[in-house]
Amino acid sequence: MGEGAREMREAAVVIGLDGKPLFWHSPDERTIVSIPDSQTFWDVLKENRDLLAGVAHTHPGSGVPGPSLTDTITFSAIERGLGR
Repeated sequence: MGEGAREMREAAVVIGLDGKPLFWHSPDERTIVSIPDSQTFWDVLKENRDLLAGVAHTHPGSGVPGPSLTDTITFSAIERGLGR
């Protein structure tokens, strides 16, 4: 693994209906294969529920470049929690 690859870590972005970032979720504790939950992240989702288009996040680690089971469960919970 090259020097730059060790520096890559997951990050998430909350995207508004206008297509612009509302919040970047990049806590210090994130790794190349995981991004921890935080109250701040959930507060941003709740406070911006009417402006929210979606959430996207990176997968810089190895594996399938699609949603993991954890991703699917998390985003299902977000949709249910926001009522859409």
